[in-house]
Amino acid sequence: MSPIFLPRDNKYDWMLAKMWVRSSDFLVHQLVTHLLKTHLLSEVFEMAMYRQLSAVHPVYKLLMPHVRFTIAINAKAREKLISKDGIFSQVSSINGAGMGKLIQNAMKTLTYESLCFPEDIKARGMEDVPKYYYRDDGKMVWKAIHCFVSAVIKTYYRSDKAVQKDVEIQEFVKDVACFGMNNSDNFPKSLSSREQLVEYLTAVIFTASAQHAAVNFGQFDW
Repeated sequence: MSPIFLPRDNKYDWMLAKMWVRSSDFLVHQLVTHLLKTHLLSEVFEMAMYRQLSAVHPVYKLLMPHVRFTIAINAKAREKLISKDGIFSQVSSINGAGMGKLIQNAMKTLTYESLCFPEDIKARGMEDVPKYYYRDDGKMVWKAIHCFVSAVIKTYYRSDKAVQKDVEIQEFVKDVACFGMNNSDNFPKSLSSREQLVEYLTAVIFTASAQHAAVNFGQFDW
């Protein structure tokens, strides 16, 4: 068991303890919450979209504005930020091998449900915490995206069977799970209803837009 440090301990012990905690929190935030769970996930969805959906497919048109340029941004990040001699290795307390290990460990617990904002909030026991504005604002954004996606999907798919028979959609979802997520059982490999498709696409768009905004744009103030 790790030692517990308190404000009443030696001045410099307490200072160093706080520094270690903040450093560790920074690493998890940047490499897991930010890089893995928004940038790299969005890249997985974008790659599957390019491989499996034709450019005239309505879902391609729906997703494109939200994932466009993610691959280019991530390529630059791999080159400049998280490479062996990149900026992250120079200014943080972790090296290239350590970064990879941290992300790989996080991948083991990454699930599709964790991308569905209401489910994630519930799973973390944060439904009733007062003044939790990330939850309150996030739920409104999720609902708005879900409503928009639902209207689009119901325009193009008249029934659940239409979703089941759409080979491109089924291959898109399978590509994400089998190739992007390394054949993970934590991600669906097929969809059987319009509602499932709506939720799936809402999760993709929310991850690439609202979730990224939440964990990226407030970093300077944080």
